[in-house]
Amino acid sequence: MKTYKYIIMCLASLLVIGTNLMLTACSEDDGGGQPVIERVRLTDPEKSDSAFTVGSLGQMILIEGHNLGHAMNIYINNQDCYFNANYNTDTHIILTIPADLIVYGADNSLPMEIRVETTHGTAVYGFHVIAGTPSIDYYKADMPLNARFAAARD
Repeated sequence: MKTYKYIIMCLASLLVIGTNLMLTACSEDDGGGQPVIERVRLTDPEKSDSAFTVGSLGQMILIEGHNLGHAMNIYINNQDCYFNANYNTDTHIILTIPADLIVYGADNSLPMEIRVETTHGTAVYGFHVIAGTPSIDYYKADMPLNARFAAARD
């Protein structure tokens, strides 16, 4: 009978020790260093070797760097931008440049940069957002009747 108690106590001790080891191994690391933005690129994996410093309104971008995890705020042209924390890792952040962002040409006092604020520092990257390219959405021609055709119609 004493042997069974000894075995049960040993198994219980092993269970407690194993649980403590697993919980210690799974704890989140709030450490990390100063965040750094190395480049900004498109989210398309086929174009992953192309970085750029100019984007347009409504464009989806991927920010690459180090220690970007735990991002709290992202600012473009000093304006707070929404980003989904599910697309945030220690090396990548995916976000869409807001369509209603005020660009540098509309207000020349704005800094042309992306700023990422994390729990352990701030990273800044020079980036220019352009308003987009002009396009024609609608064209209407107003053609007056020719005098010869107007007389023939009457």
